[in-house]
Amino acid sequence: MTVTIKVTREQAIKRAKECMGWHYIYGYKYNDNPVTKAVIQRLAAENSQVFTDSYYDKAVKFIGENAIDCSGLVCRALGIGDYGSYQFKEFHDNGTMQDVPWEELQPGDILWKQGHVGIVWQTSASNPFPINTIEAWTINYPVGMRTYQNHTVWKCAMRPPYVDTKSQGRTPGWKVDGNRWWYSTGDENGDYYRNGFYEINGKEYFFDKEGYLCVPLNIKYEITGEIISYDKMYIKP
Repeated sequence: MTVTIKVTREQAIKRAKECMGWHYIYGYKYNDNPVTKAVIQRLAAENSQVFTDSYYDKAVKFIGENAIDCSGLVCRALGIGDYGSYQFKEFHDNGTMQDVPWEELQPGDILWKQGHVGIVWQTSASNPFPINTIEAWTINYPVGMRTYQNHTVWKCAMRPPYVDTKSQGRTPGWKVDGNRWWYSTGDENGDYYRNGFYEINGKEYFFDKEGYLCVPLNIKYEITGEIISYDKMYIKP
């Protein structure tokens, strides 16, 4: 299993910071927002050991606001699809994300331990500890910064294959990963088109949640007009 990163290190940190202050709900992902009772009920049915009565009662208080879990936060930062924390360990073990010695930690690196991931925000000039991370870690606290004096609570660190600031990811135009096409906007915020229809040179195209060009089939919309699900077939531009 591999994954393609289409953002720079700086953009990943910026995207993680944008989620600071959001609530934490186990299993909640970026595209599930805002929080709805239907999604909470689905997650509760899938994770009954986590969603005790008291946990459920806390979660429903967040309806109408934004929430995310630990891996959802990191996936949002990296601009990739929804992966669980255990899959980040797979990315580390299979070389998709480079193993990082503790003394070489940099902002944007990903930290992993059983059942949890976080992203490094700031390191010290020397050591590099203490470090500050951005994490979503418990329903009792919002997404925010945590400080670590050492690495003992973490099992490993990994470095995603970020887009280099000077590489093609920052140049506007069509790009291709294998047989899947995507479009870089070339700006510092959008990075690439995703999850919707966009007009390029007078022609309309549809991009999935990961930013790949496709033909959407059986699209389902929220009453607000937001796309919530669809089947897809990848195509060339």
